[in-house]
Amino acid sequence: MDAVELRLLPPPQVIPPELTPEQRAVARLRSGMHVVLGGPGTGKTVTLAAAAADWVADGSGLDRLIVLAHSRAAAQTLRRDITRRLSTAQTGANVSTVHGFALGLMRRYLPHEDADWRLLRAPEQEARIRELLAAIPVEAWPEPLRPALKTRAFVRQLLAVLARALQLSLDAKGVLELDEQASEASVAAATRCT
Repeated sequence: MDAVELRLLPPPQVIPPELTPEQRAVARLRSGMHVVLGGPGTGKTVTLAAAAADWVADGSGLDRLIVLAHSRAAAQTLRRDITRRLSTAQTGANVSTVHGFALGLMRRYLPHEDADWRLLRAPEQEARIRELLAAIPVEAWPEPLRPALKTRAFVRQLLAVLARALQLSLDAKGVLELDEQASEASVAAATRCT
């Protein structure tokens, strides 16, 4: 049997993409709040990573920046991209989702006596919706919806409706007002879950 030689190779050097003049102008903005709009693949994330690295290069600590991404995976990618652009080792990159950032603020400024605040993952959210549905009499739902009450698709759709209502800052009363405008009995039934 021949001997096998194993070697550790250095990781490949990743060169961040060059910015366009427009992206560079956005990355160099320093005062105020700015909104950068663009479709998928237009370079918003690359520009944001470059902006964060430029702030650090200009003397700010990475721990003084807050960078928000739309998903956990995007936050991880953004954190990696920012770190790759830095010439020195840095710790404390505050890159998270909006939900993660809000959770951090709640943990810091609104400590909960019984248990620590946490974000529910999708399966936990669905389980909570199922618990709420189980507490509502079937008769409270419009007849056409009753066969769907125990299906996963219905739970997911109801979760989406409730999440959208929260985004719009609607409480049960606000959802009922929308229901009256649309004359949609299924919306009124959904308010029992709020």
